[in-house]
Amino acid sequence: MYMRCLPVGPLQANCYLVWNEARRGCAVDPGGEPLRIARFLEEEGVVLDAIFVTHGHFDHVEGVKDLAAATGAKVYCSQYVVPVLSGAEGCDATGYPVPAVPVETIAVVKDGDVVNLDDIAVGVVATPGHTPGDITFDIQGHLFCGDLLFYR
Repeated sequence: MYMRCLPVGPLQANCYLVWNEARRGCAVDPGGEPLRIARFLEEEGVVLDAIFVTHGHFDHVEGVKDLAAATGAKVYCSQYVVPVLSGAEGCDATGYPVPAVPVETIAVVKDGDVVNLDDIAVGVVATPGHTPGDITFDIQGHLFCGDLLFYR
């Protein structure tokens, strides 16, 4: 498994890219700069199959729409994040809308689900705290928890 962290957007939130030997993978929390992320994937020859969203704050979802459009990746999130991504509600931290993702490209996941991407299994763990809909994604023993934990 390969992994790359790209700090993106105005708050430099961490977007993680994870892929396998076959160059198929996923992104976690593309909070901005979707064209930069897509360019990195293209340069690495990685096909993006999925975008995982830990929670609905703008600095973690701002780039979802354009990255999904550029790559054709399906978007996975909790039921609480769908209204933010679909444009029905604004980001609950600011009230401002984020670029709307077509509802048909969003898949709702819940605690205990497993999403299989080629040979990468992504486990879903509900971890409410930072927001009610927080999800942690377990990708082969690596936990991606958004803002559930902060440095220092």
